[in-house]
Amino acid sequence: MAVSSPGEHRPQMPSAQRTPASFKAASDGSSREVNAERSVQKAEVVCRSCTKALSLCARVCPWCECAPSFSLSGNFNLKGALRVLHDGRHGGGDACNLVLLGHNMDRDQRVVVKAARLDEDPEEVATMKEEIQIQRQLAHDNTVPLLYAAETPSEVLLVMPFAAGGDLHAAMGPRGMLSEFQAVRLSGQLLEGLRYLHEDLYILHGDVKPRNIFLVPAGSGLVVQLGDFGLARECPRKAPFLCRFTGLQGSHGYMAPEILAEQDYGRQVDMFALGVIIFTLIAGYEPFYPPSNVRAPLEFDPPSWEPLSKESAAFVTDSLRVEAEERLTSSAARNHAWLQREDPTESVSQPGHVQLKFHRAADVQQALAETTRT
Repeated sequence: MAVSSPGEHRPQMPSAQRTPASFKAASDGSSREVNAERSVQKAEVVCRSCTKALSLCARVCPWCECAPSFSLSGNFNLKGALRVLHDGRHGGGDACNLVLLGHNMDRDQRVVVKAARLDEDPEEVATMKEEIQIQRQLAHDNTVPLLYAAETPSEVLLVMPFAAGGDLHAAMGPRGMLSEFQAVRLSGQLLEGLRYLHEDLYILHGDVKPRNIFLVPAGSGLVVQLGDFGLARECPRKAPFLCRFTGLQGSHGYMAPEILAEQDYGRQVDMFALGVIIFTLIAGYEPFYPPSNVRAPLEFDPPSWEPLSKESAAFVTDSLRVEAEERLTSSAARNHAWLQREDPTESVSQPGHVQLKFHRAADVQQALAETTRT
């Protein structure tokens, strides 16, 4: 997948583009209980009016000009208008990499449908299939679950829950900052997700950044979920746990020194990206300029850092170590002194702080359970 610049990676299309459609999909209950056993199903897209088979990428039947009905085997019903969130078509043709918004009527749940054409871009299709194989293993509150995966005669489809809070990039805006208190809570949740990926599954995410951090409203706060596993890789389960370098992959500004040096790399690349995110959110400026200058010493400008705790500076310093083996691990970071800070006075609004309220990592499961019951 191509490397993209911050703020321009995988742009979203305007929500004004709408395509009415209805579809059915198979399900046997909670995604958190069945992901490990789910395989890619065969499916077809048919016109609800004339029943002719067609591609979901067409979005309008060329025979009767009606919106198509998306159908998988089973009795899990998704109906209503599909809104185009992203359209990767080129030159106005039918080839596409679509991201659509649908609605699960049975559970009153909005979902996101990603589609890649089988005959258009072999690399994109391979990436989607790898993403499915990674995501179908996941069963953690701080990772986006896979609901369905299907292959039609013309495309590969991936279905996930829709995050009503959007992503962290959109929520923060161009110059938004977080209070240190909320940054602690955000980090705590992200580290739970990363520890699960790294320690339980030996998976590195490979593209940790605000656009891939999704916000799920749950009760009085937000649950954070890591998503978009298109660059995720399974690491070898024996030392030195490194994946072979096959080219620059990730997003500019978040890539670790070992990737930019074209070296083999492991799970620590995710911790470096997390360090960049937290540094930027609490200080209001990026740790490296230009973004590729990742071996330069960190600069802690007094006006930005004097109001913050010394533990915050220690956390980002330890996360942004040039040498991967000296960097904080996701497991060790959960016990860092900075993550133990729970001073409510720090949540008081200050100029430039975006008003987001995150749950403590320990409260996430209960918050989601209560939201499900209501």
